[in-house]
Amino acid sequence: MVIVLLSLQISKSDLTALFQPFGPICSVGTRDDDEAISSGTAFINFFNTHSAEQARLVLDNSCFQGRRLKVSVSAEDSNKLS
Repeated sequence: MVIVLLSLQISKSDLTALFQPFGPICSVGTRDDDEAISSGTAFINFFNTHSAEQARLVLDNSCFQGRRLKVSVSAEDSNKLS
C-alpha cells in the first residue's frame, strides 16, 4: 500500500504505530531524498490483504500529524486481492 501527503518529519516508527492496529506488518518504508529527508511518501506491506484493505478504509483521508493522508492499495497489492 502507498501512503502520500505525509508530514516530512514522519518516521518509520510513527507509521508502524499508525498501521499496526490493522494487522501484522511485513515492512515499512519511506521515500527519502539524498539528504534522508522524507518526501512525504511511504510504503506499508501487510502480511495479509484484509489488513491492508481495513487500514485503507479507515485511514484514507484521515488526518495524521496535521496532514490529510491519501492511502491506496498499490498495483502489486491489487494483484493479490484478485
